[in-house]
Amino acid sequence: MKPSFLLGMVFAATLPILPAAPPSPPAIEMIATNGGGEEKHFVSQNGFLGQLVVNQNQVVPVTLKFPSDKARMPVVLTSMDGGEITGNEFSVPPSGALHFTFHASASPGLYRVILQLPTETQRLEFYVIDPAHPRHPRLRS
Repeated sequence: MKPSFLLGMVFAATLPILPAAPPSPPAIEMIATNGGGEEKHFVSQNGFLGQLVVNQNQVVPVTLKFPSDKARMPVVLTSMDGGEITGNEFSVPPSGALHFTFHASASPGLYRVILQLPTETQRLEFYVIDPAHPRHPRLRS
């Protein structure tokens, strides 16, 4: 055998075997209409569901679509910065589609909503546009 072949075998034998990464939880989808009247779809990733740009005082119907393994799990929705959450279901229905509304306030800025399940926490964001500066700050040049 060639020495380089033996060196390769020794090197391969000393590599540690790493455990597989734990699977990430199945994604949750948020469907809502933004301030321009466009239906937007967001998928959860690393605890963040997405940011929807809305108008002042806009009432936003929101649908959250959960994977089937989350059916009947309790859900807690908490508005951290104002606005109002209304809805009558606070557990994931068997269909997986949870409906609620977010009523944005008149004050421009960011409104965070925390969604808590027994197994995970997600953050949704609503950004209320300032009519005096209608462009979203992340899009300003």
